Amino acid sequence: MHVDFAHLKNALTLLLVLASGILSACGSSGGCTVVSSSGTISGTVTLGPHCADATTTATSGYSISGTVSGGSPLGTKVGLSGAGTASTSTDANGNYSLTGISNGIYTLTPSRAGYVFSPVNLGVTVNGGNASGNDFVQTASIGATTGISGSVAGAVAQNVTITLSGANNGSVLTDANGNFDFSGLAAGSYTLTPSLTGYVFSPVSSAVTTTSGGNALAGRFTASFYAAATTRLVGTVSGATAQNVVLILSGTNTGSAVTDANGSYGFSGLVAGSYTVTPSLAGYTFSPANVAVVAVGGETIVLASFSATH
Repeated sequence: MHVDFAHLKNALTLLLVLASGILSACGSSGGCTVVSSSGTISGTVTLGPHCADATTTATSGYSISGTVSGGSPLGTKVGLSGAGTASTSTDANGNYSLTGISNGIYTLTPSRAGYVFSPVNLGVTVNGGNASGNDFVQTASIGATTGISGSVAGAVAQNVTITLSGANNGSVLTDANGNFDFSGLAAGSYTLTPSLTGYVFSPVSSAVTTTSGGNALAGRFTASFYAAATTRLVGTVSGATAQNVVLILSGTNTGSAVTDANGSYGFSGLVAGSYTVTPSLAGYTFSPANVAVVAVGGETIVLASFSATH
């Protein structure tokens, strides 16, 4: 909220105690600005005897906006979840805007019968300003769409980011019970990776293959406190095949991932320890058969490339 004191005679410090918290501002004869930590103002401002004839203008929250392109842009629904819920639909140009949004972490999810979206959803953080440029591309779906669900338990459950990669990409936050869900996906192979600062997860990621019209389970990730720096392993697969190869991580922690269209894959959030990465895909052999590595923490390790033979 901005408070403009047109006739302020003396400098002041104004304290407002509202439902959203304590707000403060310092003013001079030229004016005063009050900033809310939440972005949403409600309540009454009472001015002192030296603030006669003051005028006030208030802004209620921020906005989240973007564009949906591809197909017929009018009427695609965009839903908001997380720190609050809301929904809107795109206009004739594919533009949308959600207003009156408070500071917080949110997930945007587009939906429309007969279409799939890339990314399937977006994580958005509102922190003292509007969040624009949250764009999606929609394409007509071939066959029924699919979904992936799972959960997080252990040292933390809520507000863990689950990142989706592979045949599509996106991210969601776990709810108060640690549950998460991706919907409106085309059939394909995906990797789900949990992350939250100060925690590590077992498994570190999970590879899931979905079929048209069915729902797949990603299983449960278990969270543990971990204050030290973590390691990321990255690598590639080439040769007779590159995409949708499953990489199995074993050792100090476990996990699985699938290669993307370029044959690339990665494991992140690894604690210090010894690991082995093994590629697998029916009908193919790989050289080397696996790669072993020791992680000390805080580094990115590029693994030797696997070559596939049919």
